[in-house]
Amino acid sequence: MFERNIERLLKVLLNPQIAVKHIWRRIPVGSIELREKFDAFTRPSYAWGVINAAKLARNLGRKSVSVIEFGVAEGYGLMDMEKTALAAEKKYGIEIQVYGFDVGTGNVVSNDFRDMPYYWNPGAYDFGKEYAQKLSNKLKKAELIVGDVRNTVKKLCERRDFAPIGFVSFDLGFFNNTKDALIVFDTDDKNVLPRVLCYFDDVMGDGALHNEFTGELLAIKEFNNDHGDQKIAKVNGFSINRIIKSPWNEGVYALHRFRHADYNRFTGT
Repeated sequence: MFERNIERLLKVLLNPQIAVKHIWRRIPVGSIELREKFDAFTRPSYAWGVINAAKLARNLGRKSVSVIEFGVAEGYGLMDMEKTALAAEKKYGIEIQVYGFDVGTGNVVSNDFRDMPYYWNPGAYDFGKEYAQKLSNKLKKAELIVGDVRNTVKKLCERRDFAPIGFVSFDLGFFNNTKDALIVFDTDDKNVLPRVLCYFDDVMGDGALHNEFTGELLAIKEFNNDHGDQKIAKVNGFSINRIIKSPWNEGVYALHRFRHADYNRFTGT
């Protein structure tokens, strides 16, 4: 405990911006755009995705946009996404639909090396049906969807009132789970913006030794190999213009839907 506290203190002393952003998160003054620039959100990756998806949708003349989280677990991320969406709705004057997908049973036992079983603990993130119901009751506008994503995603996209997807966060870890979730992009143009902002949580860090042959990075690679007219690409140089450099910057990607009717349309962003 002593060494951990020393480590935290040294981090703040060597990086004073850490203290600033944590205080700002507790006292959220200023516009959401200003706060997003300084990572003054509990999950700045979500704030970046939701806010910029809303701006892109508005610039394209859309009245609504969808933001999605794959891998809900305890639900704190989904609640943060919802909170940011509510603020962005007021700021940009468009509806933001929020969806969270989870299998509900936690990490399965896998013998597939591509799922990195040496790193992911079987049974982790199992919240159960009772907790799922409690979480759903806490949500103000977000919808928690529990089940096999290969089925639940297709059903969602078939809804008449479903808004085009503008931002997706993938926090599934496993290769197979992530590959299944990526079918969200195998849909009609009306269900996606021409460019969809993406955040992949499990593509960075030294503990898991992430690489393009396993996990989420392999799922991205195979998706790109299987799709000629749409690609998931890392946003190169993203951290260069960030005021506060942070590890989450490494997980920022975007789906490019090259043949989308609005892909070449000037949006100013």
